[in-house]
Amino acid sequence: MKRIVLLLMIVLFTLPAQAQDFIDACETYEVIEVKTPNFEDAGLDIRTLRCATVHVLNDDGLVVDVFVIAESTLGSYLRGADLTGQDLTNLDFSFANLRDTLLNEVSAGLVMFVDTDFTRAVLDEADLSFAYFNFATLNDASLVNANLEGAELSEAAMRSTNLDGANLENVIGYDSE
Repeated sequence: MKRIVLLLMIVLFTLPAQAQDFIDACETYEVIEVKTPNFEDAGLDIRTLRCATVHVLNDDGLVVDVFVIAESTLGSYLRGADLTGQDLTNLDFSFANLRDTLLNEVSAGLVMFVDTDFTRAVLDEADLSFAYFNFATLNDASLVNANLEGAELSEAAMRSTNLDGANLENVIGYDSE
């Protein structure tokens, strides 16, 4: 056991500079202040937004929500954001926090959602065809009339998930029973 820990420490502390930079390539984060958590209404495009902290302000100018997008969407903190209607195709939201997020009518075919938290998220009418949800948490999520054709749901947690009217044709790793 000591040898494994020692080897792991050596590997972590001797990573090449490029690999260390990859951990978070953002030197600084742009702070963007908006009045709504709805990205479209705020004029924000998730496909191009990088190295940004989005502050949602109330009428008194107080911050009521904060969203963080690093160098990529990988690991983003978007809890409670409204991404309704956004084109997310080919993005990687692995390890992202999308709890309580509105993702109605998004186009998210071929998106990576590995170990992503969708607890209480709403993905109604979303196109999630061939998306990859391995180890994702979809507890209490709503996917009413969503297109999940060919999606990978292996090891996904789906307690109390609403799949009414969802297209589950050729879904991998999902047992409707």
